[in-house]
Amino acid sequence: MARKKSDPKKNEPAEVDHEQVAALHQVTANLAFASGNPLAALAAMSAAALHRQEAKRSPKKTGKPAR
Repeated sequence: MARKKSDPKKNEPAEVDHEQVAALHQVTANLAFASGNPLAALAAMSAAALHRQEAKRSPKKTGKPAR
């Protein structure tokens, strides 16, 4: 699952696994291209690239201290 549940009492956004969302966008792009819709494929590839960038920018919280 790409989203983790947020706590409605804290009013904080849910965490997103950007790598997983990027993979889903890539699958969508492949399906759109295979079905003959290059514009939708381009949009999905752009979204995948943005999520990959965000994944690099925000490291995953592993619970381990930084070295």
